[in-house]
Amino acid sequence: MKLLEEYDWHGNIRELENVIEKIVVMADEENIRVEHLPLNIRNALPVVNIPWTNEELRKLKNQAKKEAIKDVERLFVIKALKKSNWNITKAADAVGMKRQNLQALVRKYQVSKN
Repeated sequence: MKLLEEYDWHGNIRELENVIEKIVVMADEENIRVEHLPLNIRNALPVVNIPWTNEELRKLKNQAKKEAIKDVERLFVIKALKKSNWNITKAADAVGMKRQNLQALVRKYQVSKN
């Protein structure tokens, strides 16, 4: 999703529509993964503002760390739930967490089976 959001869509909405249609037709899975995206989108580097000062660099690094943690936590929760057939108690046991803590992550990231 992040690649789609950050890609510079030269053809505007038509280009996005064409890419989505092609992926839906070509993908043999229910979910769209990075591998399904065209190479030009996968290889596009997100535009990053290069910091000018040490303070700007520190802030950018902290922001990047927070975003990476969010992504990893969300994927962790999804993987645990999928492996336990979406049973939160079994998932919590399997990953060694208290049920309440896993449930808090589910709410935080608004993870649902659908």
